[in-house]
Amino acid sequence: MLIENKRRNRQIHDFTGIYIVDGGPPGDIDGAFDISGKCFCLFEGKYIGTDLNNGQRKFLENTVKSHSKAGHLAIAIVYEHNVSPEQIVFVAECTVMKIFYKGRWHIPKNKITVVNVIEWFKQVSLKFLTS
Repeated sequence: MLIENKRRNRQIHDFTGIYIVDGGPPGDIDGAFDISGKCFCLFEGKYIGTDLNNGQRKFLENTVKSHSKAGHLAIAIVYEHNVSPEQIVFVAECTVMKIFYKGRWHIPKNKITVVNVIEWFKQVSLKFLTS
């Protein structure tokens, strides 16, 4: 498991009173990584049947677009789970709902897991970094 401090991971961070000029309060994303500072992947998990709210959607889209404009490769993955709050969500096994890549949302035609998308992204990143 990659969580270094499980107790702190459960701690809620309340951003009440912090508002940005453009929108509402800050939010969080469920995961992110980069490869060599040039390829970026963001993750957001949602309970089954729940979609991104407008603020989350805009944040993911704008972050990916910003990286792309800077000459980086970037994607955002939205996955779903049906795990109760007291249980651990094993993200690798979760079903991908949609991927934001190259300026638009892509909905998988067939069931695909987060680890499948990551394996694909690693291959695309390798080509990107060596081209």
